[in-house]
Amino acid sequence: MDSTKLSTNQITKILHDEIDQMKNADNKKFATEREIMERFAVSRMSARQILNDLVAEGVLYREKGKGVFINKRIIQRSQYIYSFTELMKERGLTPSSKVIELKKKIPPEIARLSLGMEEGEFCFFLKRLRFADGEPFAVETIYTPVSLVPDLDSYNLEQDSFYRILEEEYHEEFSYNKEVISAIEVEGEIAQQLYGKEKGISLKVLDILYDVNQQALEYAESWYHAEKYSYVSISLKR
Repeated sequence: MDSTKLSTNQITKILHDEIDQMKNADNKKFATEREIMERFAVSRMSARQILNDLVAEGVLYREKGKGVFINKRIIQRSQYIYSFTELMKERGLTPSSKVIELKKKIPPEIARLSLGMEEGEFCFFLKRLRFADGEPFAVETIYTPVSLVPDLDSYNLEQDSFYRILEEEYHEEFSYNKEVISAIEVEGEIAQQLYGKEKGISLKVLDILYDVNQQALEYAESWYHAEKYSYVSISLKR
């Protein structure tokens, strides 16, 4: 195909596909405007638009005064339900976790109502710091009824997947989850855990997981590192 006849959208797709195929490319410097101009015989304005589109799609990120860099750390959601470990491995990243807190407690009202729990009923509260390739990725909190997973505190939740435990140990069958995503400023403990500083911008994800009987299994709130990571949600036409 003659590259001079390609539209900017076609070039953007070509470069996007090339980035997807790259291995061990995270944080590597990407092509400059001039290099794109020379390769595809396009104007500087078109080359700039192509880079802007790739940044908007989350596969590149900019560092002021340094250029654009490849971002392989995309939190990608599809119509399928994945555990954190599965999501990270799918992106070619090595997942790990640190349990900050695991205890039985009375849940806050919003979690209790979302889970359909009775007043005074105990849940497990699990808080973990998630890592991708050894770097802080997310702070995750989970509420789940003790009656649903009575032995949850007997598992090594730094190594094991909560979703695996639900499916394989307690034979729960997942149906769907609901997510609410918002960009917020975080400070204090969460900012320190994610960024090592007092404040930062995070993607907060509220997630409720349901079984095939429409019973909520998990109420989760997670704060994702938003300075290097992107969140992509994919919805398919019914």
